[in-house]
Amino acid sequence: MRIRTRISILFTLITATILLVFACTVYFSAVENREREFYALLKKEAYTKANLFLNAKVDKKTLEDIYHNNRKILNEVEVAIYDTRFDLLYHDAVDIDFVKETPAMLQDILKNKEIRFYQEKWQVIGITFPYKDKTYIITAAAYNQYGYNKLNSLLSTIFLVFKKYDFI
Repeated sequence: MRIRTRISILFTLITATILLVFACTVYFSAVENREREFYALLKKEAYTKANLFLNAKVDKKTLEDIYHNNRKILNEVEVAIYDTRFDLLYHDAVDIDFVKETPAMLQDILKNKEIRFYQEKWQVIGITFPYKDKTYIITAAAYNQYGYNKLNSLLSTIFLVFKKYDFI
């Protein structure tokens, strides 16, 4: 093999490696960003629902109707509100109830002020909410269909770029 051919192959491999590392960095950064942003959205939704229920005194039936109507169109956030005795004060959809809150989970939320976890592909956040000298425990859960679609689109784009230039 001639030296010019070796240098060309080596340059191609180095370039492909650099592009692959860059593409992986962009993708995994997007994965982390999607997760972080969605937890922030869940937190906002939880606070909003708590304010509607506790502060604005919107009745349970109205909030449940809003949830059920939105659920037909959107991947709506499922919210539950508890007092510090772990009594359920409000739940968007007890009949669906994707997240089964246990006393241990609620105690963990009280202790740590906030917990985050996945249940299957649903992201779940548990937070405390101080209101009028009382503390409430809120859980919020949803499936981030939009975020996962964006990640799949990004992955497809990365794959197509590598395929187009015959790196794969």
